[in-house]
Amino acid sequence: MTGGTPSGSGTSSSPYIVVDDADLKALSQTKYMNAYIELGADIVCSGNQTPIGNESTPFTGHFDGKGHSITNMNISGAGKQGLFGQCGSSFSIKNLKLVNCHVTATDSYCGMLIGYVYQASGAVVENIETDGCKVDSSSIYVGGIAGHGAYSSSNVTYKGCAVSDCVVRSTSSNTVGGIAGHGAY
Repeated sequence: MTGGTPSGSGTSSSPYIVVDDADLKALSQTKYMNAYIELGADIVCSGNQTPIGNESTPFTGHFDGKGHSITNMNISGAGKQGLFGQCGSSFSIKNLKLVNCHVTATDSYCGMLIGYVYQASGAVVENIETDGCKVDSSSIYVGGIAGHGAYSSSNVTYKGCAVSDCVVRSTSSNTVGGIAGHGAY
């Protein structure tokens, strides 16, 4: 099914399958935060995307792009901005390419993939590529993959990630990085 209702039940044996822009936009709903999700096609976005996960309901599920791409995604807001606004627990995000996307934040924690990681344990970010993307913030912790890659006691593994032909910048600080704006403190 398309049009904002991914097919599947969100389990490891029957993940939600995202096949279009409307399905991707639906992922910001609370019911998807602890689910298994897969991309079933390359996605070309239109309009603005709301981040998946936030401070009150972080993404703690498992997202597999299956080698597909998300193109022309635009996210803009205050803090904790990215395709995934805030992640926690033992989340995983893998096998995804973000192309010609733009994420803008007026507050801290801005990344193309993840804005902020908090209280994660055994989490994995793997085989993520950003190409031709732009990440802008007027505050601190800005990264090509994650704005804030791990908080204090968090345990997150980043492997096989690449940032190509992207602009990552903050107008107010030097806590900017190609992969992560800040690792842990």
